[in-house]
Amino acid sequence: MLDHKELLLIFNTNHSNFMSPKKNCWEYMNCGRERNGKNIEKFGICPAYVDDFHNGLNRGANAGRICWAISGTLCRERISGTFAKALKSCMTCEFLKMVREEEGEEFILIAPVHKQLH
Repeated sequence: MLDHKELLLIFNTNHSNFMSPKKNCWEYMNCGRERNGKNIEKFGICPAYVDDFHNGLNRGANAGRICWAISGTLCRERISGTFAKALKSCMTCEFLKMVREEEGEEFILIAPVHKQLH
């Protein structure tokens, strides 16, 4: 039986036009680390995909549109390290640039402090 987090993730993913009209990182990057993705065995499930604590930031499902602030996401076929290292390498990412452009003045680069302490 699915718990409430899994149900919320499935709902958000299946209803992305309602909950999140913008693409999430796993959809844009096609990394295959989402549920039932092609790279689950190789890299594991993406922490941005399952992180419901950041749900809604930059209008994304879970941490799907603030993935650069999540340690352990995939970048150029490599798992990112610490938050600081990930953020540095992500600053040139086309997905981050797209989210920044789409969100305009509402863009969130780094989650509010109380959310980072999760």
